[in-house]
Order: sequence, then structure tokens, then C-alpha cells
Amino acid sequence: MTNYAQFATKKAPLASEFGEKFARRIFGDDDVDDLPVYVRGPKKGQKKGWIAWVRAVKGGWIKEGNYNGDPIGYVASPGHYLTARIEIDHRAVLEATASRDGKFYFVSRVAG
Repeated sequence: MTNYAQFATKKAPLASEFGEKFARRIFGDDDVDDLPVYVRGPKKGQKKGWIAWVRAVKGGWIKEGNYNGDPIGYVASPGHYLTARIEIDHRAVLEATASRDGKFYFVSRVAG
């Protein structure tokens, strides 16, 4: 019997210290600096939007692709990142995908 990894999606506002710091760690300073900021109100000068990420809360097997006889996938430990994205007005602006070691290598801008 296979024990599959269990994941949780979490979010943080970019206007918070943690949210902006985490976004800069994943997407880099240049991409985060290009995001819009609030121009009025109590959040004036802070970044708009949210950062959302998917992270393993329980380790186990992550299936990749189709099984054609041989299992394709890898084992993930708790804390393993899978994806992250920055959303503004409920639309993804930036997306990042983690590799098998849980580090973000594949960052892309979302058209729209």
C-alpha cells in the first residue's frame, strides 16, 4: 500500500512583512518590484495582491505522469514545496514550480 504525500495550500498578503519577504525569496526582487502598490489608505506604498503556495504537510509518494507498469514519481518530505503563485484581484500574475528537491526553479509570468 502506497502512502501518498498530503498537501495544504496557504496564502499571505503581499502587504504583510512575511508575504513580501517570502515572495522575494521565491520570485526575486525584480519581479516583486514590478508589482503594483496601493496608492491610498492605510496600506499606501505596500504591494497589492497575495502569495499562495502548496506545501507538503505529511511526507509520502508524489505520482508523476501515467503509470505504464513502472511507478513514476518521487518521495517528498514534510515541508516540501510544490507550487507558488502571486495573485492580484484573484488572477495569477506569477507562477513558480518546484523541482523534486522542493526548491523553486521554474518561474513564469502568466499572460492576461
